[in-house]
Amino acid sequence: MSSIKLENNKEYKTNIKSPEEIIAAYGRTSTRNQVIDLTIENQRIELDREAKNKNYKIYDYYFDDGVTSAKPITQRPQGFRLFQDAAAGKFKKVLVLKADRFGRDLLDSLIAASQLEKYGVALVGVYENLEDDFMKGLHLLLAQK
Repeated sequence: MSSIKLENNKEYKTNIKSPEEIIAAYGRTSTRNQVIDLTIENQRIELDREAKNKNYKIYDYYFDDGVTSAKPITQRPQGFRLFQDAAAGKFKKVLVLKADRFGRDLLDSLIAASQLEKYGVALVGVYENLEDDFMKGLHLLLAQK
């Protein structure tokens, strides 16, 4: 449900859904425990659920399976592809479960998030608020190894 505002400044509720926002979904696993508990498939299920709840349309999935967080996201195969598509303007948000899926090195993650912002792309978390700059910095700090 959305609302419209008329010239008289009165707001009316409508049953018209707002248009879907185009996003990318990113996930990563690296350790054996993550492969068991936080599988790519489990991440995909949660990302799909969040996309449906927020009326997002997923442009594509970018999953780095078995790739260490020691590598900056732009040096991971799917992370590199994600940034190419972000630069090409194919989506407006990157959805991750939480900050540590994006990266565990604070400086690398902040640089990567800043680069996404330059492309007009926001980093959005399912379990953590990553849209607010302060909260993004805090969650990326806590995601460090």
